[in-house]
Amino acid sequence: MYNDIQMSSMKMMHCFEDKVMKGPGLYGMWTALYLSVISCLSATEETGSARDFLLYTSMISTLFPAFASANTVYGNRLSSSMLLVVGPIYQYTFWQLLCYYRADVYNNTPVGVMNMIGTVVTGIFTLDMVIKTWYYALYPAYYSEYKKSVSD
Repeated sequence: MYNDIQMSSMKMMHCFEDKVMKGPGLYGMWTALYLSVISCLSATEETGSARDFLLYTSMISTLFPAFASANTVYGNRLSSSMLLVVGPIYQYTFWQLLCYYRADVYNNTPVGVMNMIGTVVTGIFTLDMVIKTWYYALYPAYYSEYKKSVSD
């Protein structure tokens, strides 16, 4: 049912998370970002929308390690599965919060700078997520075939 070009496309789409970064790399990246957020929140007495935004987005980001652990224990152990499930929840929530707070979340304090870093990282992952989720919305059976091909 699936030709070599389609399978190659799916393998290329998920190469970054399933072959390059894998679980430990993505968890390491999340941990570094999370520790940076904790440091920023601890280092300043700033209050207001920038701090609230950073707090809320970092709280929702804890879905990533929770799902990654569940996927390791009960699932297929593919990082792409985690990103396909948790990515939209986090990213759509992130962009809704950003729209709500507007540009009031960026400034030259540690919190404001961390918000900018978070926006860049989330923007990159959102582009990736939108392509993949639409691809699998149009061709839902393809991910099952991809999972089979990488587990062989």
